[in-house]
Amino acid sequence: MALCALHRGLLLMVAAIPAAASACQGGESRETPIFACEASHGKKYIELCFNDGYDAGHAAAPNEDSYLVYRFGSLDENQESKDVELEYPAKDENSFKKFFGATYSSSKWYTKSVRFVSGNFDYTVFSHWRSATKEEAADESSVAKTEGVEEDGVEIRNRKSGKKSYVWCSERPRFYLDDLKNLVGCDTETPAGTACIR
Repeated sequence: MALCALHRGLLLMVAAIPAAASACQGGESRETPIFACEASHGKKYIELCFNDGYDAGHAAAPNEDSYLVYRFGSLDENQESKDVELEYPAKDENSFKKFFGATYSSSKWYTKSVRFVSGNFDYTVFSHWRSATKEEAADESSVAKTEGVEEDGVEIRNRKSGKKSYVWCSERPRFYLDDLKNLVGCDTETPAGTACIR
């Protein structure tokens, strides 16, 4: 069960997170999920994982033992990582320079996102939220009436053709974007123009 509220234009959210989501699926035990969710009805997972290097005795990231990594993979019948289908980039301190984070409002949506470029594709891990429309607010049975509407997942965009495809989360993700503030660059390619983590 999740509780959402709009306070001074910002979405405040408390979500019940399953125990399995407390560690990254495809990586090492010292990694912390910044974004994590099951996708494709529990058959896949999307994760953005952070290692701050504290275990190696460093005071702050980035350092030679810290990194940020994106993974997409498949889950077995016990909801454990079976295969890592995409991992980006190599695990090193320079990985932070390959990601761009943002929070912004565009049209009716409030968005948190992290983007990276691999080959000819942009990958954007995102969480979009909007309040209920007048029709949704008038519908007593609508969940959107009290919680708004949320969409989460990863957008894959071909940089040449502009064609987009999506992998949607099957559950509400954990997304601790603030942990990346001052570690990743601002995103110059959001629908709202240049945006940073704020």
